[in-house]
Amino acid sequence: MGGSLKSNLKVLIQAERVRVFSGHDAPVYALEESVQSGHFFSAGGDKLVADWGLLSETEARGFVNARYTIYSLKLSPDKRQLLIGDSNGSMLVVDLQQGKQTRNLRVHTKSVFSIMIDENANRIFTTGADGFFAVWNFDDFSLVFSQKYCDEKIRSATLHKDLGEIALACGDGQIRILDAETFVLKNTFSAHEMSVNTVCYHPFKPWLISGGRDAMIRIWNANDKKLLHSIPAHNYAVYSIVFSPDCKFFASASRDKTIKIWDSEQADFLIRIDLEKCGGHIHSVNTLLWLKSDNLLLSAGDDRKIMAWKIMQS
Repeated sequence: MGGSLKSNLKVLIQAERVRVFSGHDAPVYALEESVQSGHFFSAGGDKLVADWGLLSETEARGFVNARYTIYSLKLSPDKRQLLIGDSNGSMLVVDLQQGKQTRNLRVHTKSVFSIMIDENANRIFTTGADGFFAVWNFDDFSLVFSQKYCDEKIRSATLHKDLGEIALACGDGQIRILDAETFVLKNTFSAHEMSVNTVCYHPFKPWLISGGRDAMIRIWNANDKKLLHSIPAHNYAVYSIVFSPDCKFFASASRDKTIKIWDSEQADFLIRIDLEKCGGHIHSVNTLLWLKSDNLLLSAGDDRKIMAWKIMQS
């Protein structure tokens, strides 16, 4: 068990570390929901995909041994397949019922940093360190579209179904907006002084939120892409931004070893989760996952650990 901390703002928040998961032999870069409620997947530099039980006292079940570092994981909507993005530019497809890899799809020449699924269109989107954005048919895994949009890495992508657009977080500091049907480039705008590392659309407000290597979080009008808020959020690069299942909060993770919780209505800072006060990570926090079934925030980092946090209003 770790420490807990309350903010001094009007909205009082408590963060309690409920468990630490140790077992990876290298930095952890990816977290994803698992097939079973109360379980999750993790993967990283040790090339192993592990299946953890939140309440299990036993070691994680390692069921995929890849050849390369794993940077991204995505569970299919029917929970039958797990998609894995690796440092060789491949997307591996694992049949979870058979427990074996069924496909090795390679269109990127460098690391696959993100995998996203559009259920309505039955498509898979991948982005890579080669600056390419690729689209796959989910039925037969055929390649539908692939194009280079950036000379640097594309770290992250997010889909806004109502606006019919996809936002790309690009390593040249730009956010690029694509039409979700044609993939035509609709807009490009400068978002951060250095790399844009993560992007996500707000679940109910017209906001596009970005986090950058410049340690800033910026909030953009999702319609006209004008800057609404610029927040000096962390001391070093922001790597991940996720919303809570009830959409009351969002969390950010950083190379500065901390996690921060923000109010989703006004983007007000609420609480800082660190080593000293909460028993947090000792190195960079690389990724976050807010579990829908258990309402626990998971964090993973370079210290090879995964931590489960209970975020409560008090």
